[in-house]
Amino acid sequence: MLHFSDYPFVRYTVFFILGILFYPLAGKIEMLWVYVLFLLCFSSYYFLLSRSLLQKGFPQKLPISIAAYAVCFSFALVVAGKHDALRNSAHILHAGEVKAWIGVVQDPDESKPKSKRNLIKVLELETEEGWIKGVGKVIIYHRDSLKPGDVVRIEQPLQQVEAFENADGFDYAKFLARQQIYHSMFVREVQRLDYVNESPLRFYFEDWRSWFSEKIGIYLRDDRSRQIANALLLGQKRSLNKEISEAFSTAGAMHVLAVSGLHVGIIYGFFFLFFKPYQLPKGKRLVFLSVLIFIIWSYAFITGLSPSVLRSATMFTLMALAQMQSRNPSIFNAVAISALLILLFDPNMIYNVGFQLSYSALLGILLFQPLIVKLWLPSNRVVNYLWTITSVGIAAQLGTFPISGHYFQQFPVYFIFSNLIAIPGAFLIMAIGIPFLLLSSWTFIANLLGKPLDFLIWGFNESVFFIQKLPLSKIDSISLTVFEIFGYYVVVALLLVLYYAPHRRVLMAIIVVVFLGGTYNWGKVVLSVRPKSSEGLQAISEAVNFQAEKSHNLLTQD
Repeated sequence: MLHFSDYPFVRYTVFFILGILFYPLAGKIEMLWVYVLFLLCFSSYYFLLSRSLLQKGFPQKLPISIAAYAVCFSFALVVAGKHDALRNSAHILHAGEVKAWIGVVQDPDESKPKSKRNLIKVLELETEEGWIKGVGKVIIYHRDSLKPGDVVRIEQPLQQVEAFENADGFDYAKFLARQQIYHSMFVREVQRLDYVNESPLRFYFEDWRSWFSEKIGIYLRDDRSRQIANALLLGQKRSLNKEISEAFSTAGAMHVLAVSGLHVGIIYGFFFLFFKPYQLPKGKRLVFLSVLIFIIWSYAFITGLSPSVLRSATMFTLMALAQMQSRNPSIFNAVAISALLILLFDPNMIYNVGFQLSYSALLGILLFQPLIVKLWLPSNRVVNYLWTITSVGIAAQLGTFPISGHYFQQFPVYFIFSNLIAIPGAFLIMAIGIPFLLLSSWTFIANLLGKPLDFLIWGFNESVFFIQKLPLSKIDSISLTVFEIFGYYVVVALLLVLYYAPHRRVLMAIIVVVFLGGTYNWGKVVLSVRPKSSEGLQAISEAVNFQAEKSHNLLTQD
């Protein structure tokens, strides 16, 4: 039976997240008052805790808990405020008129139909007062070839992102603002001034990623196989063409191409096939788990540190550290700590689609899969294995459905069948692909592993395309509002509580929530109000293509 009190970090993380989500409502409050609020909460907590320790039997557990939650909530406001570009006086938003500017390229070229796209970190600005330091990020569209670390000079004024609202009400400017990006512009000429190894570790692993990608291009003959290998093994989804992306999205297998916790979990589990840490002496256990942590983070850096990979790498690291002490850590506390650490470094990650889907999928699996798998206990080992994979897919969909419906407006009908192919397929591809990458310097071994890898990915790809072509393979035009998403998760949470602690009040609460949700939807129908989805995949694509098309038109003008 689950007891919420057994997972302290889950509680702290929940209130920290609530503080981040509340911050936009308090964004206009002076940071001084935010600091004062945090100090008051911390002082209250420290006073109550000290009194409890000094006086045995001090009956103030509830006030201490409330004070602790208030500390988490107020500290989240402080962290969010520190990462708010609008509060930074040196940010390029407050620079006034800019004649030219200098920055460092942060990512490789992203090809668009008629231009290339890069993210630039601004270093200096030329204003009427001369050159001054600047802080901020700018998206540029151009026709040159740039690489991470290039120092560039742009002889054009900065341009803020123009509002672009598609038919679904997607606000592109707001979408970028949540990533602390407020400027996007076309560039006729890019002047390269220098190269700086601004992030040695990141650039080092990006060089390795490029090298591995070249090896994939050499030894895998099929173009589709090369694209999928780059995406699945190296996290390079930019190389995917529209046809492949659409096929995997429709089949419900896109999560396999996005390097995620599944991939890190496969690597983590692969090493446990050969060694059991709890069976090793302490010295050897420390060495084994330390090497495993190094391998996990090396792979995370090579694949680009996506939110799901960050979550998984952090979580498995925490579990490995606990296993060094021969302890069996709570998976829920490990998940909560990983989310807390990520949000401490970047609170705006809470708005990242990948972050939301990653944690909702994992929590869905942890909470629902044990219940679903018990519904049927087949005696045949093969059938039992397939049913276990199916139960994982169903549990993940229960966790992610409202979020994916909100963002992507579609539901893959045959996701159960695609998962039966995707999960074992991803394991086999990685089982061959990782050794192929590591040993690709040797031509004989690269050829030996490259051919079966090419064939395996080809078969995997054809299976996905087959599922895509099945009749009624997806349900389109799903549109869920934030209110509906919230209601869905409230009902699911209450159902879990009802399962573990049956009570008439819980059942009444479920009925009330469902009634309110039904009333809300009935009102939408009567008023003919179509809910506007936000940040959908198609909406993002339309907005980015709008910016790229505009850039091309301006680039061709003299």
